[in-house]
Amino acid sequence: MISVFRCLSFVALLGGGLALAPTLSAPAAAGPQLPAPRAHVALQVWPNPALVGQRAHLHLTGLGVTSGSIAIRVRSATSTQILMEQEVAAAASVDVAWSLENYTPGVYLVEVSCASGPLAVKLLVR
Repeated sequence: MISVFRCLSFVALLGGGLALAPTLSAPAAAGPQLPAPRAHVALQVWPNPALVGQRAHLHLTGLGVTSGSIAIRVRSATSTQILMEQEVAAAASVDVAWSLENYTPGVYLVEVSCASGPLAVKLLVR
């Protein structure tokens, strides 16, 4: 199962399945003017749920920028304890993998900070 958080609609995935993806609509003709919609940014984390000792994978697409950096952090959902923190170069597609060997069963937040704004996905470790 692939989890995507902070999104509004389902999109089909290659190989079958569904994931949530951000959806932006154009501003209404009357009312305040909103900024132009940003590129379709998708954050996927798998396996989810995962088992202690497995490797977790993160895939980020749709950034629209290839300069600067992206900060990735994994923390416990019930505390401020950070279990993984990494900074990677921005690219059209970003892939990161890490070990869940020292994790205990529970819920974790995979947080990404990039030029498009913050994104987060819940990761369940069993």
